Amino acid sequence: MRNLGLSNVRGEDRIILSSSINEMQHLETLHVESRFQGDDDVVDLDLISLPTKLRKLELNGILQKLPEWIPKLQNLVELSLSESRLTEDPLKSLNCLQHL
Repeated sequence: MRNLGLSNVRGEDRIILSSSINEMQHLETLHVESRFQGDDDVVDLDLISLPTKLRKLELNGILQKLPEWIPKLQNLVELSLSESRLTEDPLKSLNCLQHL
């Protein structure tokens, strides 16, 4: 599978989500959407280990923080963060992504 889109992702889904995505070594595009507003619905994506082939990443919804693995995605050419409510500036950790 090269493209994956997930909607209505809740915080409680993170373990199932991480085990499934970790197996997708050929994934090039990932879209994760969480439209919920409660504290339990904050999606923590640090459990996920994304394949290095990922070229496009769209995260739409409340995040606790920018996932630590994003700076390791050297093939990333497009990143979209919507409605994240991040409190720290994400640009600091993105400056090493040459193709972004």
